[in-house]
Amino acid sequence: MSFRWLFATVPLLLVGCSAGADTQSAERAAVQFHQLLNAGDASTIYDTSADAFKRAEPKAHFAVFLAAVHRKLGDASDSKPQNTNVNYTTNGQFITLVYNTKFSSGTGAETFVYSMDGGAPKLVGYHINSEALILN
Repeated sequence: MSFRWLFATVPLLLVGCSAGADTQSAERAAVQFHQLLNAGDASTIYDTSADAFKRAEPKAHFAVFLAAVHRKLGDASDSKPQNTNVNYTTNGQFITLVYNTKFSSGTGAETFVYSMDGGAPKLVGYHINSEALILN
């Protein structure tokens, strides 16, 4: 039996276990994002996001953006996962979640990007593609 195989396999198995748990944490964070969006609480979303997000997006601009999303689309009610990607880089672990989300006044394709920080997901990116967002 080759011990090289064992040493190569064990780290991959550990990464796989971590990725599953971290993905579930990111999915819960996306649910919380929608709860806060529905409550009009962009401030909490921003305050708990990653430092990279805060450097790229001023808080006031993010608040105006989310207020427009909520005003035009209404409450998020149902999100169906479309794709999940876990990426390990020299800058850390990133989890990308893509959802088709039903809002009270339309639908949208949402992309959340989370980085893992001490076992907790931190938002580093949020994008929404919605015809209703443009037309309403």
